[in-house]
Amino acid sequence: MDPTALPLGLWFSAALAALPIVVVFVLLGPLRVSSHIAASVGAFLAAVLAVIVWRFPLTTTLIAGIYGVAIALFPIIYIIATSLLLYNLTVVSGWAEKLRATLEQTIPDRYLLLLLIGFGFAAFLDSTAGFLTPVTVATAVLVGLGVPAFEAGAYTLVASSLPPIFGAMGIPVVVLAEVTGLRLISLAHHQAVIAGLLFLGFPMWLTFTFGGRSALRRLWLHTVAAGLAYGLVVWWVATRISFYPAGLAASVAALLATVLVTYLTKNGLDKSNRPPLKAMLKPWWPYLLLMVIVTVWSLPAVSQWLNQFTLFIPVSILAESLQWRFNLIASAGTAILVTTLIFGWVVGLSAGQWSQAIRMTGRQIHYPVINMMVMLALAQIMNFSGMTLAVGTAVANTGPAFPLISPFLSWLGAAIAGSNTASNAILGQLQATTAVQLGLSPLKVVALAGAAAPLGKMVAPQVLSAAAGAGGITGAESRLLRVGLFHSLIWTTLIAVLGYFWVTG
Repeated sequence: MDPTALPLGLWFSAALAALPIVVVFVLLGPLRVSSHIAASVGAFLAAVLAVIVWRFPLTTTLIAGIYGVAIALFPIIYIIATSLLLYNLTVVSGWAEKLRATLEQTIPDRYLLLLLIGFGFAAFLDSTAGFLTPVTVATAVLVGLGVPAFEAGAYTLVASSLPPIFGAMGIPVVVLAEVTGLRLISLAHHQAVIAGLLFLGFPMWLTFTFGGRSALRRLWLHTVAAGLAYGLVVWWVATRISFYPAGLAASVAALLATVLVTYLTKNGLDKSNRPPLKAMLKPWWPYLLLMVIVTVWSLPAVSQWLNQFTLFIPVSILAESLQWRFNLIASAGTAILVTTLIFGWVVGLSAGQWSQAIRMTGRQIHYPVINMMVMLALAQIMNFSGMTLAVGTAVANTGPAFPLISPFLSWLGAAIAGSNTASNAILGQLQATTAVQLGLSPLKVVALAGAAAPLGKMVAPQVLSAAAGAGGITGAESRLLRVGLFHSLIWTTLIAVLGYFWVTG
């Protein structure tokens, strides 16, 4: 049934179609309900509306929800779980502590520490573990290194906002492609161009706004190196090799570039206690190993061979050519798992350490698994029933202003949900549908929205609480909010204005 032809009228139909999303955001925001419960309520409401108002068959509605759950389980949750397991193994084995100790012994300049840990290491954590790991771990490490708690939390809150564009092994891009139906590789290439440009100036902005002109004069070469390394590598890897390891490779490149400039210029180092470059790089080897294995796994020749073992399950009841791809061997999650096994063997992890890391991972991923499954079920029910089309048709009436509104819409989604992946899942199809209605490029509109969404995490209540808790400054959430709001609105406005000319030009 054409949702725009409902007897209820276009705008009332659009309001009904948007109701599940509104309910999710209200539950998450003002009512502070857990995300998995809010998403479950939204998915149930979407299913009821799809069947009763949109006349979508009950069986087909259930299959759409199951298809969403299947996408969440594989590849998304599989990649997240293996990434978290590897990170937890570095914690229980002591390698994370070795990294902290090396930095503590060699780098007294706190703004250089902020750049290395608050930006570079947090970006690496986001490319592997994701969720709240970057802001919590990076903040705690910085406080342990002597950085004032509020400064550590505020810097990490801001610095860890852009890297989630590609997130943990490209998951946000995968979700966007799944819910919009856009070609995954094309979408990843568009987002790589945007991310590459944004990151060129991001480290310099961080150092200037937190340390002032004196810090920027002292560390301008470090910030240029970090920005160039991240921006160029994320673009080159995503467009020339694979988008899966793009964020990972870029974060490692930014870290290595910063360390190398620090070592060569001696600026920011404790000159009386400067170890050899090899000693400075040694604690990073597990992360370098991960980058190498995931990159090799993603090489076209290797990926093509591994994909021959893919299992295709048709879902023709939803769309004639629709299939769920179960490419377990070729998945980036399997590459991460191989890295995890090699790391465990090299450092000689005991059964007890393996058990501890697995339990830690289970505790961390329990609710996010439920949340991701339900969010994707909600998105697919709305997509296939025509509810998203109804909202998009109505939003298209904003006309030429939509390219300016679109990034702020995704920003708001992440600000409420605390996750750009969740924002992509809920709002991605709406963005694409509206772009088509207006005769705009859905690829460009969705890519810009996906780049703006992570910026909303700077003001998300759960992220603010995580930063405050990790820094031991519980109660400072309102101060952190003011910092996050300032930075996130400036960068979202930049994306919206420049993106407007790109989309409409």
